[in-house]
Amino acid sequence: MSISKNDLRELPEGSAEQVVRHGEWAQKRGRNPSMPYMGIKDAKQAYANAKAVFNLLGSDLRLEKDEDLNVRIEAIRKIAQSGNITPFIDVLKKVVAEPNEGPNWNVRVEALRTISKSNDITPFIDVLQKVVAEPNEGPNWNVRVEAIRTISKSGDITRFMDVLQKVVAGSNEGPNWNVRIEAIQAISGFDRTDVMAWNPPGLQAT
Repeated sequence: MSISKNDLRELPEGSAEQVVRHGEWAQKRGRNPSMPYMGIKDAKQAYANAKAVFNLLGSDLRLEKDEDLNVRIEAIRKIAQSGNITPFIDVLKKVVAEPNEGPNWNVRVEALRTISKSNDITPFIDVLQKVVAEPNEGPNWNVRVEAIRTISKSGDITRFMDVLQKVVAGSNEGPNWNVRIEAIQAISGFDRTDVMAWNPPGLQAT
């Protein structure tokens, strides 16, 4: 496929297709890809991730923040159905870390559900901790609950004990009780010796 600079400008700004086509255009001229993608500034990694997204989703299904809600959800579901989310780790982290503007919480929840299918959530530890620690603004409690469920399904919540402790010790402002219950349920899946070793202030293992 031959593409010109004008063609590149007509593609959706920052989309996977634009990054891929620009990378192909550059390589044909003996240059390296140079565009960022979904917040990834390393051009080589950005190109690889954009290519993985584009190859799976095509030009009509994109994950960029300004895309239609249902389009983004459908794209994330296709990633989950692919059976291999490794090429999409950075993209999924970017989606999960987005703010809850309008109905965007639905997209974040869908991304978390996809992450929960991974055999290793290690690449997502930082973003999961941040989501669980977020305040309950608007429908954000839904996202926090889903993040805790993702942590619980991983089978190893020891790396999240500090943030779960803070959730359990929090106050019931608005719908925060939903988040606290989910955290307690996650903790209750601990081996008894793990619970006794954790033993935060106010929690007595018997």
